[in-house]
Amino acid sequence: MAYHLTTASARAFPTHELGNINIYLRNTGISIIFSAVLLRFLYIQFQWRKQTKAEAEAKLDALQARIRPHFLFNSLNTIASLTRIDPPLAESLTEDLSELFRANMQTSARLVAFKDELSLVRQYLNIEQSRLGKRLSINMALSDIPQDALIPPLSIQPLIENAIYHGIEPSEHGGELAITGDFDNNKITLTIKNPMSPDPSASSRPSNHIAIENIRLRMQSCFPERSSLSISSSELEFQTLLKFPYQTSQP
Repeated sequence: MAYHLTTASARAFPTHELGNINIYLRNTGISIIFSAVLLRFLYIQFQWRKQTKAEAEAKLDALQARIRPHFLFNSLNTIASLTRIDPPLAESLTEDLSELFRANMQTSARLVAFKDELSLVRQYLNIEQSRLGKRLSINMALSDIPQDALIPPLSIQPLIENAIYHGIEPSEHGGELAITGDFDNNKITLTIKNPMSPDPSASSRPSNHIAIENIRLRMQSCFPERSSLSISSSELEFQTLLKFPYQTSQP
């Protein structure tokens, strides 16, 4: 009886058809295995990119969320000294300081409009101008830079703070802080110049280049291969040169 069933099966499915079925099943199995491996690979790639992006964002947050303690202490001392002799000015400087802290703590935005960054710069300079008085002279010419250009938040203020803290403040007579901007061929160039203190020990305060390296890393992250931050100095002057592309949309 078994013999007759086998013969019937052979008649229903000729040998070459059975071979084709076996080949089909084998190829299907290989395709399923290959697809599973490919999907696993793509999943691992996705998770790796997700983790890399999260780590990069965390690093940017850490780099961005830095306010120098000396600036905070100096600002609070200045405001405290003004509370009795000029309460309205003390109130205004307190508002400026609170805005700087708000911007420093708001790390969700990777890029902000240049006009917003410039507003923070002016608020910071209001505080320093009140503290240093006639020792700080400001020459700002940034009208050529498009107001809608995007830039990482707190990219300019630390450079200006660097110029004041390491150049103008240590000098007995202070000096001029020059901030100029140029826009050409879809490229923005920002130049910051400050005098060098004649006292070598004063001009070599600790952490002179921390802010510069901080901003260089953030610029490279936001504008890969399209930005630069360079410094140069002579016996009389220190210069910071920041270049970045004109961009108006978030990546």
